[in-house]
Amino acid sequence: MAHCLGLTEQLVGVTHECRDPAAVVGLPVVVRPKFDSNQLTQTEIDRLYSDFARRGESPYLVDLDQIERLRPDVVLTQAVCDV
Repeated sequence: MAHCLGLTEQLVGVTHECRDPAAVVGLPVVVRPKFDSNQLTQTEIDRLYSDFARRGESPYLVDLDQIERLRPDVVLTQAVCDV
């Protein structure tokens, strides 16, 4: 989203999913899932996301300490998509 708006150079942190453009690789990761999705099947991931949604919990960990250290002016977020 930030890249499409021409703001790539202003990013100070990213999520675990951010790999494009190459300029974001190496930025601090401030959001990651509560589980290792690389070790799970799509069915297992779907079950986990559904379980989190049913409990009204986020499936992600937000590193608030890291965000405070980075001192961003703006934080871009989105809701968790239905799976």
